[in-house]
Amino acid sequence: MTTGAPAETKPSAWPKLWQFTLLGLPLLALAALVLSLWFRKPDYMAVLWRDPMGVRMLTGSVGLLLVGAGLYLGGCALLNRFTARSRWGKGATVAQIGLVAAWVVVFCAPVAFVCLIGPAAIQIQNSLLSKG
Repeated sequence: MTTGAPAETKPSAWPKLWQFTLLGLPLLALAALVLSLWFRKPDYMAVLWRDPMGVRMLTGSVGLLLVGAGLYLGGCALLNRFTARSRWGKGATVAQIGLVAAWVVVFCAPVAFVCLIGPAAIQIQNSLLSKG
């Protein structure tokens, strides 16, 4: 016999929708950056996938994003597991802010740097090597 009361759900450590959103927002910003650079300066950005050094930079950037996303989601899962039975307090909020800050600063900012500065660095290196 059902009473009409909602069934109590078991707390989950799986990252919540808002945590996935915080993961995706910097990725959307990176995608917008890459697309805007590609449409404005296609030859400049093409250096990243035409030159062997650029391919290594892109490979490292994708690897950095994958490792960072895995660590961020793992950190969110651990945080959710520790706060599953209690209320979300100030400590959990500070930890979540730290996870997001680490994701953006340590993992997303270097990828933006590669997209913005990488082609120029490759062109400078090539011009210096061709003079010598």
